[in-house]
Amino acid sequence: MQRRRCLVHRIYVLLIGNVIARLEKLNIRIEFGPVIIPGAVGQMESIFIRDPDQNLIELAYYL
Repeated sequence: MQRRRCLVHRIYVLLIGNVIARLEKLNIRIEFGPVIIPGAVGQMESIFIRDPDQNLIELAYYL
């Protein structure tokens, strides 16, 4: 069974562009994003990747 996990980063210095560049350097495919979506405490900018077991991982930070 596939699961979804969300990792929220609190430090805004780590811009989503930096995360995308790092993932590309590591040859990690981005499933979709960046997108702005509602989170538990406000709007988040998120990107989605898959782990080796094909679980969906959301990498996000609050705007």
